[in-house]
Amino acid sequence: MSIDSNHLWADRAFGSDADALREVIRKSLTAASTQSQNAQSSSRARKKYPFGSSLWTLQFQELEDRMVKKFGDRVRIVPLDNYSLAVFDSYVLYPVRSANLKSSKAKEGRVRKPVSKLRRQMYSVLGPEPIQDGLWPEQAAQESVRDLRTLMTRLGPSARLASISYVCDYKTGLVDIYWGDAELDARSGELSFRDGEEVPVVVKVAKPVRKRRRDVGVSAFDGGEMPRINLGINVTRQPSSPEAEPVKPMTSSHEEE
Repeated sequence: MSIDSNHLWADRAFGSDADALREVIRKSLTAASTQSQNAQSSSRARKKYPFGSSLWTLQFQELEDRMVKKFGDRVRIVPLDNYSLAVFDSYVLYPVRSANLKSSKAKEGRVRKPVSKLRRQMYSVLGPEPIQDGLWPEQAAQESVRDLRTLMTRLGPSARLASISYVCDYKTGLVDIYWGDAELDARSGELSFRDGEEVPVVVKVAKPVRKRRRDVGVSAFDGGEMPRINLGINVTRQPSSPEAEPVKPMTSSHEEE
C-alpha cells in the first residue's frame, strides 16, 4: 500500500522544500559519520573517544554547511554555547544521536544522561506541549525565565524544534534517521515523537572477505607452463655395485714359497 507523500510530516511542515531537506539531512549525517570513522581509524586509539567527539561536532557543522549551500539566505545560523544551529522556516534543525543501546530505531531515540541544561531548555520552550504530566517537575527550579527569554530571542519568537534523531556507531556507521516533533523526558532521556517520519538511509554493509582457493594445476604456477619432470631412472640414486674384496696381506709363509 503506497503512502501519499502529502501525508508525511516534512511535506506538511516544509511544503515543496521537504524532499530537498530530507536529502540534505541524509547527506549531512552520512558525511559526519564517515569523517568520524576516519578520525577514529587515524587516531589508532582503542577507545572510541575520537569517533564520538568528532561526530558531536560534525553533526552540526555538516548540517549547517549543506543547508547554507542548498538554501542560501533562507537559512539562519544561530550560534549557541559550543555549536551553531540552522533555522529554516522557523524550524530549528536539531540533530540528536540516539543513546538507546537496546534499539536500532531512531524513532525510539534517547539522549544521553544527565540531560544538559541547554537541551532541557530547547525541548521545554521549542518542543510540543508534553502529553505526560511530570516530565518537567524541576523546570521552575532549574530553568530561569531570563535564560529562556534569551534563548527565544536568539532563535526567534515563532521558532519550533525539528528533532533529528539518528542511530550511528563506529562499526556500522549511519543506520537510521527519524525526524519530526518530539517531546523529551528529562528523567529518562527518552524522545517521544508526536509526529514525524523516517529518512531513508543507505546502509553500507561490509562484504565478507573470501579466502582465495589455490587449486593444484596450471593455476598454481600463475598461468605459466608447468615444469617438466623426468620420471625416468634417477642416476643419482643408482644402486652401488658390490665392492671388490680387499687384498689379503702377504704373510711370511707366502714369502717363503
